[in-house]
Amino acid sequence: MKKLFLIAVPVIIAVLFSCKESIDEKVTKTPAKFEVAKVSHSLLDEDISVQDIKRQVGRNVTTSFLNKKGVSIYPDRGKNNYYGVYYFTSDNEGDRGVIGALVVYDSVNPYVYDKLTDEFTEICLFEKGISLYNNKVSIGMPVKDVINYMGEDYIKLGDSLLCYNQTDKKAFFKIKDSLVAALRIGVYREGVVIDSIINKKLGY
Repeated sequence: MKKLFLIAVPVIIAVLFSCKESIDEKVTKTPAKFEVAKVSHSLLDEDISVQDIKRQVGRNVTTSFLNKKGVSIYPDRGKNNYYGVYYFTSDNEGDRGVIGALVVYDSVNPYVYDKLTDEFTEICLFEKGISLYNNKVSIGMPVKDVINYMGEDYIKLGDSLLCYNQTDKKAFFKIKDSLVAALRIGVYREGVVIDSIINKKLGY
């Protein structure tokens, strides 16, 4: 296993769901406007594989750790809050921009990338290149497929953000022209308010 030393990431990543957008609007339950099949099971009930994400991005990754403030929305792990973040870049030689970020927890080997002890905490995607749940969820997918896979039990924030709000898991899909333009799925601290997740910048 090859250790990756902590790399300072001098990249300021745009806020996933529009850093200037206000979420002070009243949150209302909005019925789906698409013809979708009724589902009794949501993909949000399933686990996201950290190893599958790593296989997709290969070595196009930089790593860092989250400070105390940065982990405030995630479950409290006690003394050893080893929350790390992986920033993924595109495979395209002409475009090395960041396409997503993965937050993991590891109390065993927090300084090692090639390991099996990472526990999924949060994934943020805002460019094509990584898929989730066995290729079912990705940037660019139609919103009707989101509802088919994730269920109709969502709330709508503003004009473009769908939010699935379970007890500890939450998923956010930003929709543009009926397609997913960005997404954020994670496991969060009990009682955390949705606003604090949406307003959290990806640069941590």
